[in-house]
Amino acid sequence: MNEQDLVPEIDIPGGKSSTSLQRISRPRANMEPQPIDPSATVVVDSTPSASHASFLAAISDTIPPVHTRSEDSPVNLSSLAQEEDAFVPVTILNQLPPYEDAQVLVDVFFTFLESNWYYFDENWFRNLLTEMYMNKASAPLRKQCTTICLVFLVLALGSTFEHIFRPADLLFRDRGIPGSTFFVQAIKLIPRVIAANSVESVICCLLTSLYLLGTEDISHHHTYLGLALNLATGLSLHRMGMENDETAQAHEMKVRLFWTIYSIERQTSVIIGLPTMLQLKDITVSLPQKRQDLDKDGSQRVDRLVAFTKLTMVMDEIINAGRIEQSSTTYDWAWCKLESWKQSVQAHLLFTQESSFRANAHLDIMYNMIWVNIGRGATLRLVRRRLYPVVADSRSSECDEMYLRSQKLAERCTESATIVIDWIEQLHSRNLLARFSFTDFHTCSSAVIVLLLNALLRTPCHQLLPIARGIEALRFMANGSTLAMNALRLVERLQEGVYKTTGVIGRGGILDQQLSSLQPPGQNFSQSDTLNLARDMPYVTAANDTACDDAAPDIAPLDLTLFADLEPSLLEYSEQYLTLFGFDGFGSTFDPNFPM
Repeated sequence: MNEQDLVPEIDIPGGKSSTSLQRISRPRANMEPQPIDPSATVVVDSTPSASHASFLAAISDTIPPVHTRSEDSPVNLSSLAQEEDAFVPVTILNQLPPYEDAQVLVDVFFTFLESNWYYFDENWFRNLLTEMYMNKASAPLRKQCTTICLVFLVLALGSTFEHIFRPADLLFRDRGIPGSTFFVQAIKLIPRVIAANSVESVICCLLTSLYLLGTEDISHHHTYLGLALNLATGLSLHRMGMENDETAQAHEMKVRLFWTIYSIERQTSVIIGLPTMLQLKDITVSLPQKRQDLDKDGSQRVDRLVAFTKLTMVMDEIINAGRIEQSSTTYDWAWCKLESWKQSVQAHLLFTQESSFRANAHLDIMYNMIWVNIGRGATLRLVRRRLYPVVADSRSSECDEMYLRSQKLAERCTESATIVIDWIEQLHSRNLLARFSFTDFHTCSSAVIVLLLNALLRTPCHQLLPIARGIEALRFMANGSTLAMNALRLVERLQEGVYKTTGVIGRGGILDQQLSSLQPPGQNFSQSDTLNLARDMPYVTAANDTACDDAAPDIAPLDLTLFADLEPSLLEYSEQYLTLFGFDGFGSTFDPNFPM
């Protein structure tokens, strides 16, 4: 056998292949046209949801049936992991876009979808993509299903952010979910990807979950994220130590991948209200570290990944502590933990150069969203207290102290919500706001809801401008994203009820005065500005507080029918979706019979 008869398997990033490296005989090409077997034809679905309907059937096709065997015919299930024995259907490879278009989507992926996380080595993937296109015409060619699946997932995810690179009128003609054609092809290979049980299998499941997270399939998102985490722990990515034949570079890549999965799982599970999958006490692997053979000169990605990971750990500890305002000790401890993290952020992650603006803004948004999450409950309870006042004589001094802590926490929550809206507006004005970004839509919706609740506790015109800008950003994202459209619908219902109750509707000209007196929407930070990590009051609210105090009367007692129009709309969504939109806790807050 000569060298031309051999096809080497592609190495995984930074190390050996997940399956054994073997020399494989190249199939001999017959230059005469051959009829295509109809049974080999793959029907391409047009929507990602359709692929899940046949997922179990695909699993059944992958796993061989169990037959009754005699004692001398042992069952051999090793074929599950032998994905090199299966040819990738030509019809799937034919769904690849032109190479130039694929390169654009890959650029989008690494610019926006991997700026805060780490999935795999960029150089390795680009080489893999080039090799795939070069050999595409020589089918049937033996290829790893994980490799094909990974390429299609990157193209699908890149498509969801492509509108930032290209004019919107070229991208939203069909009103479909961007990248769905690529995603459908990727999902067909998932059964064999899972059976491969490799590092690439982990990555494919993680990317599948991320695509579903931004495209309204929340339940399946968590399923695939759980698969990614379970595969990762099964491969001991959460454990300290290296395999005997593993290079330091390959090990570091696994470390970064694991902490990416951990951070994304914890953040999304907290947001959606799901339990912890993996406890911190079970993790022994070290945090990511810079390496010259992995990181470009001046690269901030690994520093940002470490900052995100440490902040996720802080969030996890505080969320698990429950209602921090109930105890002065817990309250002071949580406050100190967050402030300590903020002071530890490296200086270069605070600058707002254009190349890192979105990534660094998201770091600050996440920090402030922790304040929003732990303070939302206190804010809701204060609103409930206004709806159903407690007789002063029935309160103990301990309750009064907790009430004061709740007030302070609610104020900090409102301040952080305003900062989040400031960042969302800045992203919008720079054309960096993504229609299918889970972070952009969830944080915007949640922050606006907190500001609307705060309007029930104090003079509402203080928050009119950030509320208006937040809703405007939601409208932009709703022009494509069903999730954002549903959140916008509920937020506008809440806004209508709050403004009606507080007298904003019909109070001539207050909102117009605010919009004209503050900074114009297009204003950007200068290149030398640093991020406002909540060290000062947000620039929007600080601008006209005094004028607002003079212009607006005190708010009237709250109407008990305030949320009568909102409640039927809330009942249309599951608790999981309401939590995703930022409406968690509303039902119990406005039910006088529910203990708080």
